[in-house]
Amino acid sequence: MPSGPLIALAGLALAIWAHHAYWRRRLTLRPEVDQLLFARTMDGWRIGLAHRRARGSRRRLPVLLCHGLATNRHSLDFAIPGHSLALTLAGRGFDCFTMDLRGHGSSTPERVARRVWTLDDHLREDIPAALDAIREETGSEEVLWVGHSLGALLGLAACALHPKRIAGVVAIAPPGQFGTTPALRQLERLVGLGSLLRTMARLWAPFGPLWQPRIAELAVRRANVEPEIYRLFLANAVEPVNAGVLAHLRRCVEEDRFRSFDDGVDYGAAFALCRRPALFISGDRDPLSPPRSVEDTCVRWGGPKRYWGAGSAYGHTDLLIGRRAAVDVHPVVSAWLEERSPAAPAAVPR
Repeated sequence: MPSGPLIALAGLALAIWAHHAYWRRRLTLRPEVDQLLFARTMDGWRIGLAHRRARGSRRRLPVLLCHGLATNRHSLDFAIPGHSLALTLAGRGFDCFTMDLRGHGSSTPERVARRVWTLDDHLREDIPAALDAIREETGSEEVLWVGHSLGALLGLAACALHPKRIAGVVAIAPPGQFGTTPALRQLERLVGLGSLLRTMARLWAPFGPLWQPRIAELAVRRANVEPEIYRLFLANAVEPVNAGVLAHLRRCVEEDRFRSFDDGVDYGAAFALCRRPALFISGDRDPLSPPRSVEDTCVRWGGPKRYWGAGSAYGHTDLLIGRRAAVDVHPVVSAWLEERSPAAPAAVPR
């Protein structure tokens, strides 16, 4: 006969399993995208692209949206009206492709693909493959880029490297001043936790609106996000951080420069040479990309540029999913994109 402690332990394990199963079923997002494409890189990764087709009058240029560090495409395509930037843009006539960088969301490796990578692999492999897949799907040589955080920084670098492929960039909270932004140095605390972030976030999701660790407050201002939206974000949008990416970011912070890992390419210096237009957006209470850092990146950009501050309510990720982001932030992004991509001419019936 099993002893009392063993029965109690088995009951506790069953309760934990039931709790996890219930919340996972309740909080799992199932966005009704029109199509899920996969772009193949030269080094063996399948990069996921969730396609939302334009509603109404279709605009000439498609939009490629890219998430930030430790998140996936759900941060930009949240599947809930009023909280999804991709859904907003599709409603304004844009073909939207929301990307999962390698190691995130729907992107998967082939058997021979490397399991450690840096920011260079995103720029040299993931982004060119995504651009080619969008061209094959839409026939457009160019895209408009919308990126958040690291995705904004990658978009600026990709635009400087491939100006004929990216017609303009919306950079939402791009980290710019690596060495003089104290919060970026706290990324070191992710070492050892990078591979566990997704599991930890999903387990904590039911309790997230009540309390969160201080490092999480760097990424999202909890007070500016509705409780249920915050639970859904933790359960669906948080991803592991690759050790190679952390090492690359650590070097950027130490040197206060955005360069390739082998020091062969100075991405930050290329910003001044790019002549494509860019919109820079910041939140006043963003510790990772404070206004002074975003403004500095805007000043260094070589093309036509505009800077817009979202105000004192906003931190970092709540620029996308905050309580009033659909009213305050999304229309600014939409209007800027619409200026650069007029509606395509209507087809003439035979």
